[in-house]
Amino acid sequence: MILAARPFGVRDVVAIRLGFLGLLGLIVGCTTLVAARFEGARAVGLIAAAVMLCFDIFVKSHNAGVQPKTPMVLFGLLALWAIAEDRPSLAGLGGMLSALSWQPGLLFVGVAILAFTRYLTSWRDLKWFKVVAAAVLPAAVLVIYFWVIGALRDFYLWNVDFNATVYGPNELRSLSVSLNRLSRIIDGSFNAGKVFFYAAPLGVMVTIVSELRRARGGGLRSLIAAAPQHSIVMAAVLYFVFCMIDMQGGADVIPLLPFVAIFSAILFGFLVDQAISLASRFRPSLSTRTIKRWSLALICLVIVAHGAGRAFAYRLTFPTLNDQDAEVEEITANLNPGDTIFVHGATEVLVLSGLTNASKYFLLDRGKDRYLDKLEPGGFDGWFERLKEQSPKVVVLDRMARVDRKAVFQEWVDRDYEAHAGHLFTYYLRRE
Repeated sequence: MILAARPFGVRDVVAIRLGFLGLLGLIVGCTTLVAARFEGARAVGLIAAAVMLCFDIFVKSHNAGVQPKTPMVLFGLLALWAIAEDRPSLAGLGGMLSALSWQPGLLFVGVAILAFTRYLTSWRDLKWFKVVAAAVLPAAVLVIYFWVIGALRDFYLWNVDFNATVYGPNELRSLSVSLNRLSRIIDGSFNAGKVFFYAAPLGVMVTIVSELRRARGGGLRSLIAAAPQHSIVMAAVLYFVFCMIDMQGGADVIPLLPFVAIFSAILFGFLVDQAISLASRFRPSLSTRTIKRWSLALICLVIVAHGAGRAFAYRLTFPTLNDQDAEVEEITANLNPGDTIFVHGATEVLVLSGLTNASKYFLLDRGKDRYLDKLEPGGFDGWFERLKEQSPKVVVLDRMARVDRKAVFQEWVDRDYEAHAGHLFTYYLRRE
């Protein structure tokens, strides 16, 4: 996005925001595509798209910077569409690209394998092999890249070992705690669209019952043979299980939104069908097809109106990009040629100033500071001493609540620096 926009004089930040707004549109389009493909009704797909645009955080997060869940969701939806189209190689490729965007996206590869092997009962057509082979390709390219630049060890330690030994165990929560947290997130970040979170589980039940009825004549064998049609339910359930294991905040719910939208739309279509079926008992002459078409169109319009109303009522609040620019300029005005800056957490300062951090470690929360004992010569203490030896002219500390050794940072700046509190950032200027 940055490289494409620079020849036109567009700022990096603006380029990223425009690019992610484009990705937002693609996700909404893919949600429509997947919903219509699995349900066999374009109206359901359009309702699902309308629901997606009712989630405030989904729209706002795509206008606020890089969001790794965005390509994860996009490639995941493409993988589900590929499963429905019986294209195993494309499903494997999409699933792995989803995982390389954000690790939980690996579930789409697993769903593809379950779908094409008919729940691990059919291996002879080798579709599962095509899934695996296509998935291995982008992963191999990435591993080779890190190996060539000498960063393969760091890639493994931070993406696999750290998550398995530190992050995962520390963030594990009980089911009741996770459900309560999800409920609070829905009431907060997704309050305007929380009705759809209540509708979606009912839509899942409708889908499952419909599949069971469809397979009733052929028994278990018929149900297993329809595994590709079940992939959307499998993916939704697997990601929900992940949310129950590890969910930090509203952004982690974003990959769940297409499923919430799709199954809400399925429920609305089911309710319309039931209402028309009931009405036709009293008025057999009713044109059920026309009534259904207009009923679904009305539902779609109501949802669009709800989303549009909130969009037009939205007003930019402090801080705007101009506010951030002004304060970053105030901070960087203290730097002379050759001076360095260390930023923890407040990466906006680095992005807007274009400066390079004094250390590659810019966020040491959730056990990352303790993990440096395994990576750095002399552990965390050795790394911290080397940081202090650089004597950065400016230090910015933010997002320190989950840093285990935050007292060490605070003691350093209290002793050697003078605090300056702005409207957005508190920064520390080295005492001369």
